[in-house]
Amino acid sequence: MRNLLVIIFLAMGSICFGQETKTEEKEKPLVEFEADSVTLDSDLKLNTYSGNVNLKTDLLTIKNAERIIYDNITKQIIATGYEEFSIDGEIQFSGKGKMKRLRYTLGESIAYLE
Repeated sequence: MRNLLVIIFLAMGSICFGQETKTEEKEKPLVEFEADSVTLDSDLKLNTYSGNVNLKTDLLTIKNAERIIYDNITKQIIATGYEEFSIDGEIQFSGKGKMKRLRYTLGESIAYLE
């Protein structure tokens, strides 16, 4: 009888520890591009969007850029010749200015102006 109880407790313990736990998958960030033309470089994993480029992510919106380069490996976006951009819905820049380039990595909360 004692051996039977030991076996039952061991079996219950292994069932409790043997259950799978679901891990939350990280959602891919939303990225939408609109452009007059697109060039894809499969070797370098770069997408180049040219002519009136609009970009929208969860955090960043860029309007009417001359060119946006998207690196599929590093998830970095480089925009040049943009007319307007906003971060988190607030307009940060509108019109032509001194800053020529905007650099942003998907998933981050900071965009760099160069």
